[in-house]
Amino acid sequence: MSDDPLIRQLSKLTPDGAALDRDALLFAAGKASARPNRRWMALAGTLAASQMVVLGLFLLPHAREVMPASVLPQMVAANADESKAALDPSSYLAMRARLLDDDGSLPPLEPVAASPDEPPLRAFGPLSPELFN
Repeated sequence: MSDDPLIRQLSKLTPDGAALDRDALLFAAGKASARPNRRWMALAGTLAASQMVVLGLFLLPHAREVMPASVLPQMVAANADESKAALDPSSYLAMRARLLDDDGSLPPLEPVAASPDEPPLRAFGPLSPELFN
């Protein structure tokens, strides 16, 4: 390197760290660079307020409509007659209603014979190619 007098004079200088606080300087720079964004604060406040409203609605006592005991059996019978008339006779609900009525309108059950020629199905047994045909 060359012996430049400017370089020699600069190398003799010692920095004085008492005047600058590096941490305070970085903190002040970060704080100055951040712009305040109030939209997320408004959104968070709105969501919190809506949750409080919902909680309040759940905790309030509800007014319940009380029916006289004499009206309920008539309503149930009327609804049952309407639902039986509206159902397709081959639908599951119609068959279930006939079974629960137990008026004998269902055909008697017949036993189903199992074929002894077919091997039983096993959960973890070997697969035969006949099953895929």
